[in-house]
Amino acid sequence: PSYVRWRLQTTQWLPIRDGSTACPQQCVAEAVRGLEGFLPIPIRPIAMQLANYGVHSALLRDAFDRAGVIPGFSQIDPEQLYELLTLLPARDPRGLWAKSVYRAVLDHFDANNLGSGPASERFRRQGQMWGRYGASEHYFPVQELLHVDSEDIPAALCRTLKIAALPKRAGSQKVAGVFGVTPLERGQV
Repeated sequence: PSYVRWRLQTTQWLPIRDGSTACPQQCVAEAVRGLEGFLPIPIRPIAMQLANYGVHSALLRDAFDRAGVIPGFSQIDPEQLYELLTLLPARDPRGLWAKSVYRAVLDHFDANNLGSGPASERFRRQGQMWGRYGASEHYFPVQELLHVDSEDIPAALCRTLKIAALPKRAGSQKVAGVFGVTPLERGQV
């Protein structure tokens, strides 16, 4: 509850690798495969720059933590993760990063570890995920989407349903627990 800390975390000032600046809260200290453009990595000062200011390189990690930089993707707390998922349609309206974000979430998190807090409930009620319906792809409300986990569901049927852009064989229970997307089971066809 510090105004100064909140301003540091949410103001776009931190230099990132592509030469622009970003909010520390939207940066990750260590690269996440496939999400480099979505979750930028801050520029690390070179040893000579650190020496000019008398700062040891070991303190850099602590400085990033205090500024609000996420240490690693798997260390995002559940509230922050669901906030990221809720803001995904606004930050990525064309869905360029959506599939990579969903895959990273499934790779790094388990439904048991995320629990059911207010942010996850809000995401399940009001959030949107990238999906396919017929020939079009865009964001749909989470409650309208289905997940196809196996190859046995006919492609003709999948084109008539709103299918989430999630990897197959991710585990229907895991997808339902993490995202709240209803799995389409073969027995339901």
